[in-house]
Amino acid sequence: SGPQRIDLITKWLAMAETIRHGSHDHQLQHIGTMDTSVRAVNCRACDLPFKSENVDLFGCRSCGFFLHRSCCFMPTSLKNPAHPQHQLQLRYTPAYNDGIFSCYICGNSGKGFNYGCQACRFDAHVPCVNLPSKARSPAHQHRLQLLFRPPAMGGTSCGFCGLQIHYCCYSCSPCSFLLHP
Repeated sequence: SGPQRIDLITKWLAMAETIRHGSHDHQLQHIGTMDTSVRAVNCRACDLPFKSENVDLFGCRSCGFFLHRSCCFMPTSLKNPAHPQHQLQLRYTPAYNDGIFSCYICGNSGKGFNYGCQACRFDAHVPCVNLPSKARSPAHQHRLQLLFRPPAMGGTSCGFCGLQIHYCCYSCSPCSFLLHP
């Protein structure tokens, strides 16, 4: 009873620490603390690095496939103001033969998870669809509004770095102030 019960509890805990994710053939193990080999790779979903030693992630060590916990449980579809016509579907790989997509929101290319609309050939990085619609910045005194394209009138350079803005930006219309996300 005692040892069998402990064995049963141990197996249950091990199962609770393992998930099946549609993006990978193997089960993903919960990894509590990272070793240096994991720290050297990026999340396969959002392509952001694993920055701290106590980051919450799931992975397959044998394949070198790792995901932030939050990226494991992303919605399979969502509405986004950048593409209000249709729901965006989560894709584990780009829908194109070359394996690369161009993000409509930031303009950069990507090769990992993305949200897209097949009918419209709309694609966006996971972090880009999660940009807040309003933000504050130490670079400007007013609250800023997310725009998916810079305004046609006025300057199109970033008020912080001075570089041109071609895609999404944060804006303060009364001040004609723009900022890269």
